[in-house]
Amino acid sequence: MKLTERSMWNVREELLRRYPRSLRSTKFARGGLVALGVSLAAGGAIAASDITNLEHDDASSAFWDWFAEAGGHALHAANGLPLLFLTTVNGMRGVVLGESHSGDAQQPLLVVPPQLQMRVQDAEGCTWAHLWHTKSDTEVAKLLRSSDGAHLRLALLLLDHVEQGSASRFAPYLAALPPREELAGVGLFWSEKERSLLSDPALADKMASYKSVVERVFYEGIRPAAKAKGAEPPPLKDWQLAVAIVGSRQFGGGENAQLVPGLDLINHQNSEDGANTLAKKVTGREAKALGVPSGAYVLLPVEGRQIHAGAELKHSYRKDNRDGVLPADEMLQSYGFLPRDLEQSLGAHYFTSPADLAQAFEREGLLDAEPVVALRAWVDRAWRDHCILQGAKTGQRALSPRQSLAIQYRYGRRVLVASQYVHFLGSLMGSVDAVQPILQEAISGAQNVSADFKKDYLRQQNEMVARCAARA
Repeated sequence: MKLTERSMWNVREELLRRYPRSLRSTKFARGGLVALGVSLAAGGAIAASDITNLEHDDASSAFWDWFAEAGGHALHAANGLPLLFLTTVNGMRGVVLGESHSGDAQQPLLVVPPQLQMRVQDAEGCTWAHLWHTKSDTEVAKLLRSSDGAHLRLALLLLDHVEQGSASRFAPYLAALPPREELAGVGLFWSEKERSLLSDPALADKMASYKSVVERVFYEGIRPAAKAKGAEPPPLKDWQLAVAIVGSRQFGGGENAQLVPGLDLINHQNSEDGANTLAKKVTGREAKALGVPSGAYVLLPVEGRQIHAGAELKHSYRKDNRDGVLPADEMLQSYGFLPRDLEQSLGAHYFTSPADLAQAFEREGLLDAEPVVALRAWVDRAWRDHCILQGAKTGQRALSPRQSLAIQYRYGRRVLVASQYVHFLGSLMGSVDAVQPILQEAISGAQNVSADFKKDYLRQQNEMVARCAARA
């Protein structure tokens, strides 16, 4: 099929003909974020210009003293003080380097030996271990015994240490962990109304489902177990925070999940877009070559990339693809933030099939619309979200942190959907250039939309379409 004019065209019929699988498929694509001049919340965003008068406060000093005494190693100055500073700027916590580093990948910035790691295996000796050691076949017991529930066992171990307070051997580490306010964007804390703002049913359902699981472990496991011992159960909010910390900071997965003090304070950046360090577990010959214990986690500078004094240390949380890219939905669900490097993240958000793209159109009531009408509707939706975000930025509109994240996510995902639609039209018409008159007519005909936004939108659409073509 080849379109030669902007006549009525049934998208559904063509998609089903070319890709004969149900539009009701349960497979959803990951959403993405595309910036159109909107300031987005992000992880790993402390600017060097914001860092002044680096010094170790009491909490930082206590952490590094404990870290060294327990066998850890952090790059230090001639006077023996660590050159890694725990810093908070504009509500964003991170680790900043105090002196320039040559980029020698054989000189670790941080070494966390096995005895400093909080491992899921250690949960076998915690207060809550009976929840999965029981012979009961309750859903909670079966979940906690499973590999999928390993991170929840780790969270129960963390909760146990929190309840021990200063008596815990991890007390200085616990004091360095973020409070609930800093993890407010994690999917576990979203209300149903906030999830609905995402306009992404797959992500909203995933958030709701996981929240339900976490609450079930509390109400059917933790609380009755504590009461059976005549003890006061910990507050639900403490359990939720323990789960959020594990979900946003754990290294490894399944039975290998663990918290790595110091290393888990480093913020995220995509590998190809500014990550200046690499975090990894080393064993055997590799550990010996670095002069560290086997099984240690190390933070290494990216080979040949000099790190200047005052720079924040950043590494990619995602190691299983070539770009070290985190999908936006995973960022919200597990980490509670959205990326600044959104264009680099495109590959992680690309719809896996035209049928998935069709689902996005069906949810917006645009599946059977004429192309110019559908594209204009996407412009109008993006413009409305843009105005909401700009109103919040200027103080004319009040948005909670999660509302702001939801609208940023929705806004960018809509721009991405429109870009992929243009690319799909181009595949039917023979080239993307053939779609340009349709796209330009759709944008120019949008009502009550500023000329600057239209110009920026068209430019961003063309850039995104080019990336879609590269990823297809």
